[in-house]
Amino acid sequence: MKLRLLAASLALLTMAACGSDSKSIATAAADAGSDSLQDVVSTADTATATDAAADASPVVQPALPPAKPNGALVVLTYNVMCSFCINSDHLDWDQKWLDRVPWLRDVFTRMDADLMGIQELQATLPTKTGNPEAEELFGADSPWAYAYHHATPTNAEDHDYPDALVAWKKSRFDKLQQGEFWLSPTPDVPLSWGLAGKAQFARLMIWVKLHDKIANRDLYFASTHFDNNAPSQEKSSPIAMERLGPLTKDAPLIVTGDFNSDPSTKAYALLLAGQDPQSPPWQDTFVAAKNWSLVHNQPVAPAYDPASRIDHIFVVGPKATVAWWGIDFWRYGEKFQAPSDHDGAIVSYIELP
Repeated sequence: MKLRLLAASLALLTMAACGSDSKSIATAAADAGSDSLQDVVSTADTATATDAAADASPVVQPALPPAKPNGALVVLTYNVMCSFCINSDHLDWDQKWLDRVPWLRDVFTRMDADLMGIQELQATLPTKTGNPEAEELFGADSPWAYAYHHATPTNAEDHDYPDALVAWKKSRFDKLQQGEFWLSPTPDVPLSWGLAGKAQFARLMIWVKLHDKIANRDLYFASTHFDNNAPSQEKSSPIAMERLGPLTKDAPLIVTGDFNSDPSTKAYALLLAGQDPQSPPWQDTFVAAKNWSLVHNQPVAPAYDPASRIDHIFVVGPKATVAWWGIDFWRYGEKFQAPSDHDGAIVSYIELP
């Protein structure tokens, strides 16, 4: 019962924080014959997992990513849509978590990612299978290891929703160090910005220091999810630079995430400018890319305006060479749908100097 109540409170907060339409959600609950919101939320992970390989068969000659340069890092970021979210803009989707898990795994595998920043994971509370979502995406047999925030009894939290997770290919990297901080007035304490009248999660930045066994060098890798309520984004950028910038004196840094900030925003501009003397400018891999393209298995290439992008991959420190930037529009299942409510996974081929 405690977990059911917790899931319901998480769902309510997430729907508001993600900008969901509560009237649409209530209507969906009524249409589903549910007598409570929890009945709708609890359907998020009751389906049997599907065969991703079968679902992923393209209907046309697919548009694939280019071959990566030898030794380049394949870096991916993806907001995978929380399992307890109900997207009022896409109520026709199959939104069940266990249906989407093999699709997400297929994205990671097709892209052959070396480093991944994943957002909106409920990492510790179990799903209907009894396993945390992080373990369902990255089990013991996965080629990727991962790290995320773990709640403790001393934290001022009533749930364990770490949101941002970092993953790295086991065959290429060894983890040396791990850290985190909160995007809030108190970076060492898990609080939100506390905007009046706004439903907000405590947002964090998770980072790891890794040793690249192929390049024989160390690097830092981080991921985050800026809050969607303005002006949280422009408040978060300075904290991210202040805390992460000093790391670049030791090794290059790659930062991924859902920044809820397109290139026209102040938050984005602050990151590109840097914060002297704490942080060098953040290099947007889209801007630096020699080429960019869509990856898809659709009959016609989908429309996409990169000016609207809010998911980013940044390099901080030495100037990197970016051979390619791409966005994955692969579709799956009977409804030929995306694995998430975000446009798709963002991928960059990065060569560090």
